[in-house]
Amino acid sequence: MHYKNHTFKTQQYSYGGAPTILAKCNAHILAQQTRYFCFAKTILCACNALFMGYLETA
Repeated sequence: MHYKNHTFKTQQYSYGGAPTILAKCNAHILAQQTRYFCFAKTILCACNALFMGYLETA
């Protein structure tokens, strides 16, 4: 009986348990960070290009 219960608990954790939820959260956070980083990088590049253009015209 104890062994059966233990197996069920292990399955519960590996399928839709805490680790899976954590993994999903981590993946989501990582995706958000990557998107934000790309966005910031684009703005930085645009600012840099404008600044370089400003220096050339000045």
